Amino acid sequence: MARRHTPDQVIAKVRQGQKMLNEGRPMIEVIKELQITEATWYRWLQQYGSEKNATQCQRRLKIDPVATDEL
Repeated sequence: MARRHTPDQVIAKVRQGQKMLNEGRPMIEVIKELQITEATWYRWLQQYGSEKNATQCQRRLKIDPVATDEL
């Protein structure tokens, strides 16, 4: 199964979603606007949610392109 989102796109959507949540928008509205499921949102938060995780993932993908299969 092919991926719909690249890691850069995921990071951008997580940041956008976090911004909307901080503005007080409800979770259901955020995930609808991002066109993802709630499960996907929480999985992305776990993988890319913090700046540290996002930076490490981007760095790892630049160093080892084979790592994209693991994500």
